[in-house]
Amino acid sequence: MKNTGLLIVALLLAAGIYGARSYLMPAPTAPGISSAPVASPAEIPSNLPPLEMSDELVRLRAATLSSETPLLDWLKKESLIPRLVPAMNMIVNGKFPREIFAEFSPRGKFRVIKKDGRTVADPAGFARYDALTAMIGKVDAVAAAKVFEELLPLFDAAQRGLGEKNT
Repeated sequence: MKNTGLLIVALLLAAGIYGARSYLMPAPTAPGISSAPVASPAEIPSNLPPLEMSDELVRLRAATLSSETPLLDWLKKESLIPRLVPAMNMIVNGKFPREIFAEFSPRGKFRVIKKDGRTVADPAGFARYDALTAMIGKVDAVAAAKVFEELLPLFDAAQRGLGEKNT
């Protein structure tokens, strides 16, 4: 359970930092004003593939984090980082990207019971989330953060593809 909490905190922190970076980092100075060379934010390091060819690298890195079937099945999709960036933007804006993560939705109906004349959630219904929480709990949060950091230039490129500033 401790690992699950760490992973959730790490994912929320990554989404929050990713979404807030443009507010936290100073605006770039005009060319010629700074004595230090400024790298173009559009550049992707040579150790990473172009965004449109990054799916295999993402699959390889994510597979080191979990061998759970639902995650591995989701990783078979195409354009993984371009799928994740809008999802992260939605999370930053307080929305849940249901369509992007539909495969991880709990199975079965949400159950309710009558208790003291009121309709309340059936506590047994929370078991619908057990498989998802078990899958998340098996992921090493520190390793996930390292993978995210390694792939961050690709996330930045996908963010720019949405037409949003994130420098």
